[in-house]
Amino acid sequence: MLPVFSLAFDFDIDYNLCNLYPELYQDLILGKSLNNRTFYGWCLLSLYQGIVIQGISQKFTSLNNYDFTKMVAISFITLVLNELIMAGLEIRTWQKMMTFSQVATAAFFVISIPFLFEYFDLSYVSSFQFFPELIFILALSILPVWIIRTIYRRWNLPSYVKVQHFAV
Repeated sequence: MLPVFSLAFDFDIDYNLCNLYPELYQDLILGKSLNNRTFYGWCLLSLYQGIVIQGISQKFTSLNNYDFTKMVAISFITLVLNELIMAGLEIRTWQKMMTFSQVATAAFFVISIPFLFEYFDLSYVSSFQFFPELIFILALSILPVWIIRTIYRRWNLPSYVKVQHFAV
């Protein structure tokens, strides 16, 4: 949960620029950035990624005579890595705390995997078959989201981006 909480330290533009351009707050005042549409957008994104991760994990493990520990291993590891990548994609200004939280969480998770042998099939996790499946599920859950978000942000530039270009 550290990477998600570290997003509180992220900022779009320098504090001094906020004082110079108070109209930047208009997006918040008018409800353009925090509204029902963005909330339901995040809900749909979560639903999409959950369906992809769980559905494809079940499909891959059903090909191997359906082993529950294999399904838990691939789906849980994919879920954790997906969340780390999604939190990283949301960061606009990387800072030490954010970098530390991402790296520490990833390292702690990787180190903890051998201790989860009751839940994970460790022979499956260390097999050659696991990594292509993991990468495929991650790509299918993240790439479409990243592409859509990139296109949307290019067409609908927030006001702070316009100020960033003038400040540079």
